[in-house]
Amino acid sequence: MIFAFKHMERSEALENNAQTTFQEIFEKFSQSPTSCHVTFSANSKFQSVHISAHLSDGHQIELEQGEEDMYKSIELISDKLSRDLEKHKNKALSQRNQPRPEADLAEESED
Repeated sequence: MIFAFKHMERSEALENNAQTTFQEIFEKFSQSPTSCHVTFSANSKFQSVHISAHLSDGHQIELEQGEEDMYKSIELISDKLSRDLEKHKNKALSQRNQPRPEADLAEESED
């Protein structure tokens, strides 16, 4: 994971918290990102987290969450990430379990 900080000082505690949280989520859904960029940014009212992850199956995830507290932002974006990965996993499973169209079956039988 690559971390970036905008308009704020680099924080090893934030990096460790995000690394642990996001890694657990990716492992839970058996997804390994080929690349993952996490950007922490702060302005006068909000502290936000943006995550951009490219998964090994080609799926791309872009999420952003802003709150008054950076740790709350990490917690909320991790919930979003879990829901997105679960939805992607269920969609992939349902596509795998659908019957194949007859045209595809006819092409295989000709080989």
